Amino acid sequence: MESKKTIKVVMGMIVIVVLVILFAAGVFQKETPEVTSPNGETSPNTEETAFAPVKVTGGPLASEESPTLFYEIKIIGGEFFPNEVIIEEKGNVQVGVVATDAAYDVSFPAPIEKYLLMKKGQAAVFGFDAGAVQAGTYQFSCRDKCPEGKKMEGKLVIR
Repeated sequence: MESKKTIKVVMGMIVIVVLVILFAAGVFQKETPEVTSPNGETSPNTEETAFAPVKVTGGPLASEESPTLFYEIKIIGGEFFPNEVIIEEKGNVQVGVVATDAAYDVSFPAPIEKYLLMKKGQAAVFGFDAGAVQAGTYQFSCRDKCPEGKKMEGKLVIR
């Protein structure tokens, strides 16, 4: 019985590694259309880059009764897309952050307490039990690898 559990954990970890590699390779990335504002500035179209959570049945946190929900955050041009992630489900959650065009870092506050450092094109994934985190809004931000003069912030909302 213990060996089945070990195999399940190993298989879950393999799924996570494959997802990270695929994100880093850009398999899940699509070209981001730009929107031109009235003053002539261009920025990525956030509606095109916002993603709904994806249910993942594998992974060290997942079980048949409680699949893992996967959320993706892309960093494009010094901004988070989406810049607000809303988690309404309780249970296993994984968050993938992709640095698309430069090296970035992201700091998630307590109670999540995660710090991610990524090179250009690299992805980082972490997981947690959303049911174990108190409902609220947690601001995440760039700490060390921010574009000059830019304040990068986003919100992780747990309901």
